[in-house]
Amino acid sequence: MIRIAEMYLIAAEALMNTNPTEALKYMNDLRKKGAIAGKEADMEITTTELTIDFILDERGREMAGELFRWYDLRRTGELVSYVQKYNMDAKANIKETHNLRPIPQVQLDAITNKEEFKQNPGYN
Repeated sequence: MIRIAEMYLIAAEALMNTNPTEALKYMNDLRKKGAIAGKEADMEITTTELTIDFILDERGREMAGELFRWYDLRRTGELVSYVQKYNMDAKANIKETHNLRPIPQVQLDAITNKEEFKQNPGYN
């Protein structure tokens, strides 16, 4: 199952660097749908405001509680910087290592060619 809002966000992100005008249309359409009646114009942004950080923030607002934020931040290479900026409890502990998840020990125990497949770096 997927929401139309997610499709708009995916389209805006995909088009952001190649067709910013079209990306902006998707983002503004999405933002206007959630606006208070009569305030739709206040929700519009410009192409200079349309950055990966803006899209990630909008995705966080629009999809709050529906998806796993880690995947979006990891996919865009923003995991460490976002945690350091917005999560004061985890700020001191986040490392580049966290861009990969640890492989469960039960999985590592089950493989027969242990020399070839190891735990992800930083989780040994």
